Amino acid sequence: MKALGFYELRAEALPVAREALDKLNKRAVKNGLEAITLRVLDTRTAEHQRVGEAPEVVTWVTVSIEGIAPKLGDWQFAATLEHTEAGTLLRTAPTFGKPLPLQYRSATAYCEHCESRRRRTDTYLVHSETEGRYAQVGSNCLADFTGHRNPHTALYWLQSWAELNADLRYREGHDEDAASSAQRKFTPAMILLAAALITTEQGGFVSRGESIRRVVRSTASQVIDLLWPDASTTVRWNADDVTISCREKVTVLPLTTEVRQLATDALNWALDLPTNGSDYEHNVRTTCNLAALSYEHIGIATSALGGYLRTLTVEASGPSSYVGTVGNRIQLDVKVERVTILGPGFAYNSPDRALYILTQGANRMVWFSDAGKLREGQKVTLKATVKSHDDYRGAAQTTLTRCTII
Repeated sequence: MKALGFYELRAEALPVAREALDKLNKRAVKNGLEAITLRVLDTRTAEHQRVGEAPEVVTWVTVSIEGIAPKLGDWQFAATLEHTEAGTLLRTAPTFGKPLPLQYRSATAYCEHCESRRRRTDTYLVHSETEGRYAQVGSNCLADFTGHRNPHTALYWLQSWAELNADLRYREGHDEDAASSAQRKFTPAMILLAAALITTEQGGFVSRGESIRRVVRSTASQVIDLLWPDASTTVRWNADDVTISCREKVTVLPLTTEVRQLATDALNWALDLPTNGSDYEHNVRTTCNLAALSYEHIGIATSALGGYLRTLTVEASGPSSYVGTVGNRIQLDVKVERVTILGPGFAYNSPDRALYILTQGANRMVWFSDAGKLREGQKVTLKATVKSHDDYRGAAQTTLTRCTII
């Protein structure tokens, strides 16, 4: 089983999440697919306060969703390509670990099998290990293209996972009355970033990875909680404030000059991300270009704020310098800024590989190793060999190898 995602739910929402998962699994088993499982990792109780309301004691449950993706003969699902007015979002399958070819970032809704381009929200990217190539196919052509007698069962697995992922992301911070994933709420990126700034005034920006490590609520979850307390919520905004109407309660959040300026700067930072950067950077830039975002986009949109704030921190601490001498063994104290799972290693049944981005003050280092050794936000002491001194977007970057955690 591979961990497909981690979530932080209110305890009241856990039975509802299990019920939704059971419904998906009944259909999955009927189609001959592996069931998706939910595992509780941690439970904690903490005081929680929504804006404009009295504090309450809430029990939070951290869970992981685990499963095995089906294959289509020699073909494997690589990603769903979501075609939007701002560009194509790359939703890499949770069980596919390779970077996607750059050309699919600008892919139109085209099917390579029937050679047609028509109005589609999604197309699917599949990969063949034997042929060493990718193909973009519409859902109706999967059977003919892959030669698999019933590829729609595998497509169903992928769509079911996406549906469950969206539903659980929405339920983060909501109780059993939370709306289903089919209910869409739309908000401009600017308002989402302003709401993220308001939530960070207390405890700073918290990524999803850091929320699992520290057992605290992520900024994305707090934004959902702030803007959409329940299914009946409506959100209106203007240049001065955001009005949140929930049943008979109305909350007005002032947009101060500082909040508006920081949100604007974060949005501009996202829109200026390089076109040849990572898939993550491409998705951030494309998402923030959308005229209106739904809660499915909240995680990637609010992460733009985290990226911009990290940039400010780096700029304040000065330029990055190389660490150590190439070939030498060194000991150093570092902070884990980001962990990116790259997919399976080269040996049979080997663990997933990960890219660890480490910092020591303004200095940036990277380490490629097995996944699960370090977590985002963790501070550790390493003994390492300096493999090389490189450049990353014009800044000094040190690549480490043979690292030992002390």
